[in-house]
Amino acid sequence: MNKLRYFAWKPLVVEKKMVMPDPFVKIDVKNSVTNWLINFEEAINQNNADAASLLFVEDGHWRDLLAFTWHIRTVNGPSEIKDMVKETAVNSGAKSLKIAQHRTPPRVVDRGDTVCIEAFIEFKTKTGPASGILRLVPDSGSPDGVKAWVLLTSLEEISDHEEAIGEH
Repeated sequence: MNKLRYFAWKPLVVEKKMVMPDPFVKIDVKNSVTNWLINFEEAINQNNADAASLLFVEDGHWRDLLAFTWHIRTVNGPSEIKDMVKETAVNSGAKSLKIAQHRTPPRVVDRGDTVCIEAFIEFKTKTGPASGILRLVPDSGSPDGVKAWVLLTSLEEISDHEEAIGEH
């Protein structure tokens, strides 16, 4: 059978989609992420749980994998985020929060029908290097126009206890 004939009779279905305006048109994606990380680092280093929780939207989530809590823990909403900062900020020693090098740069994506800025991040803790993912959504009440919807933090390794590989 000739391929051209096969495709000639196949019905063409065009899905109609409503084009939504980009909520980040007037927002500098990279600067928004950088400013959020600076504000978050400042809040946790000053043990200012109120300031840290205000960086999240009402339905915001923070999932930590050992970096701050030494547990796998998820908190939801500003109240729980505030409590976690109070419990963990001083002891974590988190510093140098920045956009991860050698990873996909911050970009606008659609996650779970939520259009957001997604950024891979990296930082240091007293225990060792850590990384994470930050998702920011538009928020007109925020000075930078964005707040965190999702923050994932994860301890990558324990310093001075490297993995035994090969002749180690």
